[in-house]
Amino acid sequence: SHYVKAEEEDIFSTIIELLICTIAPILALLIPFIAVAMFIYNARKFAYEEPKLMIEALGVRKGLTAVEAAYLIMKYEGRKDYSRILTMILFSLLKKGAVTVTSYKPLRLEVVKENAVGLRYYEYEFLRAIRPDGSLDSNILVDVFEALDRGVRAKMRGYCLRDTVNHYKSIVARAWRQVQEAGTPEIQLKELGENLEWLLIDPEFDNKLKTLPEIYVPFDYYYRLYWDWYWTHTPTSVTLRRGEGEATSVNIRELADGVASFFETATNQIATQVESVADKIASIFEKESIQASSKTTRSHRSVTCVCACVSCACVCACVSCACACASGGAG
Repeated sequence: SHYVKAEEEDIFSTIIELLICTIAPILALLIPFIAVAMFIYNARKFAYEEPKLMIEALGVRKGLTAVEAAYLIMKYEGRKDYSRILTMILFSLLKKGAVTVTSYKPLRLEVVKENAVGLRYYEYEFLRAIRPDGSLDSNILVDVFEALDRGVRAKMRGYCLRDTVNHYKSIVARAWRQVQEAGTPEIQLKELGENLEWLLIDPEFDNKLKTLPEIYVPFDYYYRLYWDWYWTHTPTSVTLRRGEGEATSVNIRELADGVASFFETATNQIATQVESVADKIASIFEKESIQASSKTTRSHRSVTCVCACVSCACVCACVSCACACASGGAG
């Protein structure tokens, strides 16, 4: 048998003691760091992290129709001019040859082409509201606003509400300038016809239209591109000056007054139709502002402070865009 000498045992003991004295402090320092690292790893692995919205606003939403723009502006400004929006839809249907006005008082319509070219989603809903006797079904008119509300909110998702409203209001203002600053009566009549759908958004449309000059301009069949809906599809009292059976001229003031009277009468008649369902339509108009005040959230956990306002359909960086939500807040 081999026995370890006492001197060798002392050497081994000394080495072990030195190792323990050297490693122990290092381990004592590392253990807390290891424990913290393990805790963070497990926390990140299992804990739910709230998603961060980091979407910058897309700015102005272009491409809205005049009806959609009118709805957005009225909603933003708190105007409840329901009948004007419906009259704008009626005007669009007349231009497309889908309906004819058979009577002013009471307002009676006739569906001519259910599948006219270029009909919009809200126009199909309006056509459904026309009863066989030509009157309008008030409850289906509510569906028109429901469809319009869904469509506008979908199109506005990701865009700045305030900037978009200002954009379309500037289009209306520019349209009036083009009519008023036209160099000749012929150009004025052309500009009026081209911009009519946008001019209708202006609450002062009727009054401004009646300020046009009383002057006859040579009739051009090109005008029918803009005014055939009025001469053909409404019981108008405006006549064209004729010579040997052919139209030779048209009075701008008379035409403007007739068009203004048509829209005024149609708007008033439609207003009586929606009176019984005004509360239902109002709830659609007000729905977003109610949701905005209760559901709007803002994240302040990063530099890109974001207004995620689903109800006003605005996803907007509050520093760069300062979007005004339907609730009255600025992103």
